[in-house]
Amino acid sequence: MEFWYRIEDFIPPNPEERRMDDCRFSIYADTSIIKKVFATNIPKERLRTLENAGIEIAEKSGLGELAKSKRLYDFVKNSSGDETWLLHNVHAGGNACSLSVSHERGDYQWIVNGNFCRLKEGFVFYQATNCDNISQRNFLLSLWLQWAFFMEEILEK
Repeated sequence: MEFWYRIEDFIPPNPEERRMDDCRFSIYADTSIIKKVFATNIPKERLRTLENAGIEIAEKSGLGELAKSKRLYDFVKNSSGDETWLLHNVHAGGNACSLSVSHERGDYQWIVNGNFCRLKEGFVFYQATNCDNISQRNFLLSLWLQWAFFMEEILEK
């Protein structure tokens, strides 16, 4: 599978100018892939494997308690209310730290309503918010990349 996403602003923060939400970053995912993922229901056995991989990432990141108290991955539901394989957001705990499909740009609503042609620039925009430290940022990116790896395997079958 060709590259279908790009990561932006994943740079170290300036330690002399630290601010809250200083470790945010963005991911742009190609709409043509997102459409396919939205049309695919989550295979339950793959979901369990993904969730277990997320728990392992959390434990290695020192966030094991988070994995026990909250679902790490949330997925977009289709019009029937079934979860699709399209990732809505991942959580890193703390002050509502997450990486989510943009609600500000309207991407989430366009996807849920099936209006993929309205997505700007041919990409779905994922934005990290309330990401205050490098550990949270690395954790969010690790979860997202783990999902991307699983999703690519499913689409290739």
